Amino acid sequence: MKDIVIRGDEIDIERLGFSKAVATKTYNIFKIVSEHKDFIGKAPSVIMAASVYLACILCSEHKSQEVIGKKFDRSHVSVRNTYQNILDSRILVGKIDGITGGEK
Repeated sequence: MKDIVIRGDEIDIERLGFSKAVATKTYNIFKIVSEHKDFIGKAPSVIMAASVYLACILCSEHKSQEVIGKKFDRSHVSVRNTYQNILDSRILVGKIDGITGGEK
């Protein structure tokens, strides 16, 4: 995560090829997830990668789990599992635009 800069309410991931919209959505997701008890102790880089993956989906800027995993030195399996854990935890329902209670 050495190329990731978190300042104030932004995450600078544009240099990794992601849009400003994805960066903003990623910050909001990452902040909620990283502070949730179910994710305390989990590597920040894998939470960030899964947050980027979810943000890309929500912003219709689809990137594969493999591509995102490589940018964060994580396997696509780690990205997929963490992404699924985030959705299963339902902690983003009502907090992030585009996340509803029916998604699994």
